[in-house]
Amino acid sequence: MLSARAGEEAQIEGLQAGADDYLIKPFCARELIARVETQLALRQRSSQFETLVRQAPIGIVVIDARFRIQQLNPVAVSVFGDIPDLVGSDDRDVMRKLWTRAYADEVIGILEHTLATGEPYSTPKRAEYRVDRERTEYYEWRVDRISMPDSGYGLVSYFRDISIEVMAEEALRKQEKLAAVGRLASAISHEINNPLEALTNLLYLIKGAVHEQSTLQFVELAEQELHRASEVVRHSLKFHRQGTKPGKERIADLIDSTLAVYEARFRQSQIQVHREYVDSISVECFGSELRQVFANLLNNAFDAMPLGGLLRLVVRDGRNWLTGEQGVRVAVADTGSGMSESTLEHIFEPFFTTKGIQGSGLGLWLSSEILNRHRATVKIRSRQAEGRSGTVFYIFFPIDGASSTHRSPF
Repeated sequence: MLSARAGEEAQIEGLQAGADDYLIKPFCARELIARVETQLALRQRSSQFETLVRQAPIGIVVIDARFRIQQLNPVAVSVFGDIPDLVGSDDRDVMRKLWTRAYADEVIGILEHTLATGEPYSTPKRAEYRVDRERTEYYEWRVDRISMPDSGYGLVSYFRDISIEVMAEEALRKQEKLAAVGRLASAISHEINNPLEALTNLLYLIKGAVHEQSTLQFVELAEQELHRASEVVRHSLKFHRQGTKPGKERIADLIDSTLAVYEARFRQSQIQVHREYVDSISVECFGSELRQVFANLLNNAFDAMPLGGLLRLVVRDGRNWLTGEQGVRVAVADTGSGMSESTLEHIFEPFFTTKGIQGSGLGLWLSSEILNRHRATVKIRSRQAEGRSGTVFYIFFPIDGASSTHRSPF
């Protein structure tokens, strides 16, 4: 602004009116040019800074002393989601919309501490549950105190969503675990197969030496279970070398043949077994593998009901509700202790177990791989409530589920 009005009040009025600078007449051309060049340089640096903030691959938020959001870049806007009118909003209210109350209060406490003391805060990786998105997300973030134009203090927060990186790391760890499973399989398969072959030969000799029908029945049952154990070893520990052809089997028959081994344990533990079988369709499958799946589910149900309870086994002909494909539906329901949401998130991961040192963490993971091989879908519902706890596994088997040409990815 060029003006003949001199004095402090006139300059203040000019600046308050929006002038970048105030020059009193008379003036020389060199002074005018110098002041304009200075303003242009400041404007250029400001534009460069704005571009840097706008294009930065991290979220940046500026907050004033009253915790009002003054400025944020596009990355920050995308992270905050669908919250409208962010500029001018109270950052504390925004935090409570994004996170659980406990974590939001923790973040607010950190911001208040940095604003009061000037002590910066940073965390390399933090996993928390996003309330608005209903999922766990991972962030690294930092907050610093800065000077504001009104001569007071404010805060600037930098953060980066590292969820994709963390998931990639977890996938790599899973692959490493799977490689460990392979090494474990190679190491022990020979040691397991040798005694199984010896037991098979002994049972053959015993079968030829006895003639009592009741004894022969026990021997035949032992042979069946020994054969199933051999199949489990071959299909579980050398899953990727599966070379047998699938056959037509009734799912109810597979469940019953597996249940026969556990019925005595269930009776002794006062667990009632209720069957509801209405399946007339045979499914293309590897019977020994599905028996392994059902054995894992029965074992888990048994462990979940140490004081007794009810086990319901339901098998019905049905269709896939999404594709219309015909097949067989199975429900394995127990009135046991149930599972938490955090457990359900990891239940099919290798080496994940809630049984401490007594669990390998491989049963349900192997079961999920077998079900994938059979193009079967599985859903789980579980509840932990006084007098109403329990877990249900729902499985749908398409008629032509297993394929002799299909291979496991491992």
